[in-house]
Amino acid sequence: LEWPYEGATPLSTIASAPSGNLCVPGFTVIDAHGNPSIAQLKIFSDGNHHMALELATRRFLALHNGVQDVFYTTAPAGTVRDAFESGLLRLGNLTLSVLPNAFIGPQKVVGPLFEAGKISKPIPFARSRGSVLLVRKGNPCKISSVLDLLRSDVRVACSSPTKEKASFGVYSETLCNLCKSEGGDSTAMLRILSGEEPTTRHSGRIHHREVPQLIASNLADVAPMYYHLALRYTTIFPNHFDIIPLGGTAGDPQPGPEHKLNTYFVAVVKDNEGGWGEKFVEFMQSKEVAEIYESTGLESLTEKA
Repeated sequence: LEWPYEGATPLSTIASAPSGNLCVPGFTVIDAHGNPSIAQLKIFSDGNHHMALELATRRFLALHNGVQDVFYTTAPAGTVRDAFESGLLRLGNLTLSVLPNAFIGPQKVVGPLFEAGKISKPIPFARSRGSVLLVRKGNPCKISSVLDLLRSDVRVACSSPTKEKASFGVYSETLCNLCKSEGGDSTAMLRILSGEEPTTRHSGRIHHREVPQLIASNLADVAPMYYHLALRYTTIFPNHFDIIPLGGTAGDPQPGPEHKLNTYFVAVVKDNEGGWGEKFVEFMQSKEVAEIYESTGLESLTEKA
């Protein structure tokens, strides 16, 4: 898959200046964005809302020229937490010493950081709209419900239960709940998602890039996916993917009580308080950001009146 550029600074601005690109096709670093040497705002964030965060940071940069650039990550929450606590962000052979101004993540990650006095009180600003099933264009395996994932002829892809515990927990709990409510074997579903069946494939580290690649490469037939991620894939890769809703429709999901939802929190980093971090956290609670997140398939928790 040829992933489009993502960053606060428009690509046209970067492309107008000579630069050396050391990445070869297939090995591009796509979840670290911006220029950390000049960025006055640095954000460590979990990654599955990357499409909305790009638009939010781009708008913030347009409103505040003094920021110069925004450097931000869109990686699994646990990986981002480890980088934050160590002060080191490793990108293959490249290691950067980065202290962020702001941190974004789920409660299980930001809660302990707040209790340890490392970040300000986390503020919830957005929430997922449930999970769907992502399949190849045309749905060749004729998948229509979670029960089809129990079929022996269906290959399932999922985020890693060890390296991406947050997303795996959402997907496994949701699909097991739905399976049970539809009369299926939820224990068998958990075995499949956990990789106890030989046909299951897990992501190595970043499922929001790797899992769609598994499906596009015909190494898997279906994957549980946050609705907003699946919407992103069908938008930028319309010839590769389709969405199978698990409540509501592909255009208007209606997640029932079986769905585990993910809430996103933002906070200021205590060791880097003042200035752009506080302004960014305030901006993430604005009507403008609320509209951005809802336009990309998420639910805003900000009062838009």
